[in-house]
Amino acid sequence: MLNPASLNPSDSVDFCGACHRTSLDVIQVGIHGVFTARFPAYRLEASRCWGPDGDSRVTCVACHDPHQPLVTDGAYDKNCLNCHVLATASKPTKDHPGAACPVAQKDCVSCHMRKYNILEMHADFTDHKIAIHKPGDPFAE
Repeated sequence: MLNPASLNPSDSVDFCGACHRTSLDVIQVGIHGVFTARFPAYRLEASRCWGPDGDSRVTCVACHDPHQPLVTDGAYDKNCLNCHVLATASKPTKDHPGAACPVAQKDCVSCHMRKYNILEMHADFTDHKIAIHKPGDPFAE
């Protein structure tokens, strides 16, 4: 039996993408724009912090435990701080290459993983493309 914990970061996200869609699925189906927010594995790999081979700190299972119910509060902040320095006066290091957020140090996903309402789907979807999203900005492909 395959143990997903043994996979490298890229294969790990592709494993989750088997159900939650990967880049290949999006390309084959020809989906564009806000509709791609429905595909978290694809959007995660589009994040600037993903890198060419992925980063084990930026995978589906780094934030989500597939054996537990989905967490929807500020519990993800600790995961963000695995890469980002906390204080704006701190300099990024090898272990924490991400600069500190100049706006806040909590509830990171509310700004960096926006929710989009897809009217045709009658639901909100969290965009897993980790980025700086400013209010009023259009959906970034």
